[in-house]
Amino acid sequence: MYIAVDCLILAFNGSEGRPVRLIDVAECMRDQYHMSGVELARRGLHSAECLGYARAIPSKRSRYGSRMLFTPTLKGAVDTGIYIGLGVELKEAGESKPLGEGIGKVLAEEFGEVKGKVSILALPIEAIVHIIRFVRPILYGEFLRRIYSERPRKERYLSAIIVKALAGIEVRGLRYGDYVNAETMVSKVTYNYARGLVSDPLSLRLLLYMSRRAVSTGQANTP
Repeated sequence: MYIAVDCLILAFNGSEGRPVRLIDVAECMRDQYHMSGVELARRGLHSAECLGYARAIPSKRSRYGSRMLFTPTLKGAVDTGIYIGLGVELKEAGESKPLGEGIGKVLAEEFGEVKGKVSILALPIEAIVHIIRFVRPILYGEFLRRIYSERPRKERYLSAIIVKALAGIEVRGLRYGDYVNAETMVSKVTYNYARGLVSDPLSLRLLLYMSRRAVSTGQANTP
């Protein structure tokens, strides 16, 4: 799902704010993530719409009948940025250490044997959703500090809309480039946070334990 949202954001930015076709998202998933299939993109966008990460807009009718076009939401950009930031660090940590050591050992103990490269994709989607919910309050404080810092105006502006998204406040009047910029900023900040997380096996173990409990009790079915 998060891969589909990432591709939706990229395609939306590339189209300069015009609603995106399903096939455009599918092509991005193929080219950027080596995940082929229109149906895979369709399922990802459907889940994204259900969670408020994307909006579906009926297009004008044509000789082929009506079809849906899609636009991203700020909430989708922020949560996908968290997903990507965590995913990059987990992947790098897994590649730098043999499985059975460090993060590989913790993942194996919490979720069973993890074969191949360590990746956030190896975790159940319910666990990923719960991890993102856990990380949001941490990022809220970080971006709130950036608003009142002496950072460049653009960064303070993006920090402000990210804080509103993390607080569940709807932001109107966004420019099409704001979505990809917000996603990129969130992924970078999350990546730096995750670097400290994976270097502390106790913190990582606690986070994954909470995620496993969320899966078993069904608490992670909502964003």
